Amino acid sequence: MSEQKYGLASRILKGSAMLLFSQGATMVLYFLAQRVILSALTKEANGVLFGERRFVDFVVIMLVDFGMNGITMRRMIMQPDRAQVILSSTVAYRLMMFVPASLLSLGYAYAVGYSLVDVALWCFFLLISTRSGLIRYTYEMPFRSKVRFGWVAFLSILDAVLFLGMVWWWRDHLSPTVVIQAFVLSTIPGLIFMIAYDRGRTIHPRFMEMGEVKTLLRESMPVILAMVFIHVHDKMDAMFLQWFADAKEVGIYGAAYVSLAPLTNTIPLAASMAIIPVLARLAKENWAECQRYAVTGFRFLVVIALLSSTMLSVLTPYVIELVSKGVYADNHLHFFLFMWMPVPIFILVYVQELTIALGHQKSNIPIAGVLAAVTVVGGLLAIPTWHALGAVWVKLASVGLGAVVAVMLFRRILGTGITLQFVASIVVVLLVGILTSVWLPRVMMLPLAAAVAGVLTLAAAMLTGLLRTSDVRLIRSILRTRT
Repeated sequence: MSEQKYGLASRILKGSAMLLFSQGATMVLYFLAQRVILSALTKEANGVLFGERRFVDFVVIMLVDFGMNGITMRRMIMQPDRAQVILSSTVAYRLMMFVPASLLSLGYAYAVGYSLVDVALWCFFLLISTRSGLIRYTYEMPFRSKVRFGWVAFLSILDAVLFLGMVWWWRDHLSPTVVIQAFVLSTIPGLIFMIAYDRGRTIHPRFMEMGEVKTLLRESMPVILAMVFIHVHDKMDAMFLQWFADAKEVGIYGAAYVSLAPLTNTIPLAASMAIIPVLARLAKENWAECQRYAVTGFRFLVVIALLSSTMLSVLTPYVIELVSKGVYADNHLHFFLFMWMPVPIFILVYVQELTIALGHQKSNIPIAGVLAAVTVVGGLLAIPTWHALGAVWVKLASVGLGAVVAVMLFRRILGTGITLQFVASIVVVLLVGILTSVWLPRVMMLPLAAAVAGVLTLAAAMLTGLLRTSDVRLIRSILRTRT
């Protein structure tokens, strides 16, 4: 490959590095904030906080997002001359749908006895937070589509710094309401900056077209159906726990869930957001290159997930101590199982973003259908008896089966790269990771066990061909290339 051809790879790698750095920094900051929150709130209070947020997430993101982000990004790339119309129409739709979504959330809160103030504030947070992918994310799309992540990265870190500072400042007075207030206040400066930077040049009511809104809705229909299934999968476990167990069980499940959320919400999204805009362009200009980059990115992401899960599962006692000061020490198995969810979740996130970028959004429906079906059926069978632990097992089973379907669809869409040997290599490395994470902590100290388990897992990835020596040479060549 010539130096010129390395330019695109270098751009992707540098964009991924920037996002991974910012997401890694925010992951650490939110991790520290969660430590303060989980150590200050009782399990029951944490259950209330988790329950309030989950239903609002389900309603607001489903109705206001409507699966438009991937569609908007692809239309911007394909029609750059209409970027103002596309972005402004996306914002207009989301503002219109925010009111009924918020009213529905408030109605549910009133019916079940949740705080109306908490729910209203969380609705507003979802609207303005980049993490939810609504208004502020739309303002960031011009940067993301060109793989320019400087300001996006800086503002995401700023959000996390402000949130950690507020949580620490109010640590002696934390309650679900105070935590939600900190989320909202930490996000406002970033939104103000993005609006001021844009100054109406890209997003403004005068650019909005109802015809474009209808086009976005029509192209998003397959995505929204998949989103409904995904949100059923992601939120119904918490709702089943609210119905069949007490607030303490919800709090245990919520603590394990949020301890993993910084990891699963950062690395796969960072990697995907760096490479997806490039793949969308290559799909139109050079299909062979699109296939190559897509498969290579997939392999790297799977290896990262396997290494992360292996080492974190060994360090589960430290994770519990870090996030809760030992409050959840008697819930080791809940946290250990959650540490293995990055492997299927990384696969799911990458494949779903890829299918939308390539215009195959309908392919996400079977993936989401499996996730929802396993969650609902498994939840009804397991949660009434085993409560939080049952919910964890059901979550792991649903994302595992969903990842299997995602790999099959990935192979069908790309038509290359995913062979039986490739799938077998993932399974072998996964088994090595699980066995080492269970056995090594019994015979050596946890930090050493984590290091050894990571080395053995990486060696297994190299020996099975999941990670190739040519990949390492490629990365070294890219790093030496001037874009």
